[in-house]
Amino acid sequence: MSAPVLGIDLGTRNALSAVAQAGKGVVLIPSRWGGFRTPSVSAWTSGGWLAGEDAARSEIKNPSTTWWDIKRKLGTTWRGRCGRGHSTPEDVLAPLMILLREDAEACLGEFVSSCVLTVPASFSFTERAAAGRVARSAGFSAVRVINEPTAAALAFGASGKFLVLDYGAGTVDVSVVESEGEVWQVLESTGIPASG
Repeated sequence: MSAPVLGIDLGTRNALSAVAQAGKGVVLIPSRWGGFRTPSVSAWTSGGWLAGEDAARSEIKNPSTTWWDIKRKLGTTWRGRCGRGHSTPEDVLAPLMILLREDAEACLGEFVSSCVLTVPASFSFTERAAAGRVARSAGFSAVRVINEPTAAALAFGASGKFLVLDYGAGTVDVSVVESEGEVWQVLESTGIPASG
C-alpha cells in the first residue's frame, strides 16, 4: 500500500484537506473539532502558537496577534509582532499546516509526509516557493504546489478541454486544461487578487 498524499486547499478563510483512497475515491479529512473546514488563521498567545478554530476563538483576547489571510503575505517582507520578536508569514502559517497534517495523521492512523498544496494562479514564483517552504517546515518532505483551478480540473478527472473558474475569498482564478487518457496539459492558468 502506498503512503498517503494529503491534498490541501489552503483557502483565504478556510482550509480543506483530503486524500485519495483505493475503493473510496477522494475522502475529506475531518478536523479535530468535528467539521471538515478549518479556519485559515494562526494566533500567537502567551502559551505559544494556536491555529484553526482555537486561534479563531482566541482572537477576542489576542486581536493584534491573530492573523487571517496570511497566505496573501507569503513572499513579502511583512512581519507580525509575537511577544518580543517578529514572525515572517511563513512562521505564522506553519502552525496551521502542522495542524492540518496532524489531523490527517489522526484520521488515517499513519504518518503523512507528502502533500499537494494548491495556491492561487496569480501567485508568483516567490510566493509559491514560500508556500513550499511552509509545507516542508510543517513536516512534509515531499511537496508539490499547483494552481487551485488546475487542481479542480484534475479532481474532475474526465477527458476533454475544460475552462475552470475559481472564485475564492481572496482571488479569482481561471485555468484552461486539456486531458486525454492519463495525459493532462495546462494550456493557460492565471488569476487576480479579489478586491477587498
